[in-house]
Amino acid sequence: MAMSTHGSRWAPVPLVLVVDDNDDGRELSLVCLHLAGFEVMAAPDGETALRLAAERRPTVILLDLVLPGLDGWTVATRLRADESLCDVPIVAFSASVYPKQRAHALAVGCVGFLEKPANPREIVNIVRRAMDGGAYQGTRSPLASS
Repeated sequence: MAMSTHGSRWAPVPLVLVVDDNDDGRELSLVCLHLAGFEVMAAPDGETALRLAAERRPTVILLDLVLPGLDGWTVATRLRADESLCDVPIVAFSASVYPKQRAHALAVGCVGFLEKPANPREIVNIVRRAMDGGAYQGTRSPLASS
C-alpha cells in the first residue's frame, strides 16, 4: 500500500483492484479512482485478478462479472474461500443487470453491485462506501447523486 502525507502524518493510500476485460472500461475506472486519490492496479481476467489479489491484498475489488476464463462469480467465490482475502470488499460491476445476476453476485460475497456504464462519481462513491463497510443492492450507487 502506498503512503500519502496529510499534514505532517503519513497515511496509507487505499489500493483498488479493477477487474475488467474491456480495455476502455478498465481504463476509465483506473483513471477516475487514481484521480480520487486511490492507488490502483488492473486485471483483464479472473486468473490475473486472483494472482494480484494474493500478491498485493487490495483494500477493495471492483469486479466485472462477465470475464474470459473464470467469470466474476467464480472469482468472488474463490476470494471468499481464501482466509487472507475473505474480508476484502468486492463490488460487482457489470452491464449484466438481470435481478438473478445481481442476487447471485451478492450471494457469492459481493457487497454491492454497480451497473455499467457508470460515471466516475458513481465508481468512486461505491468504492468509498465499500471501504466504509456500506453495502447496497441495486444498479446505481445511492451516493451517486451526492
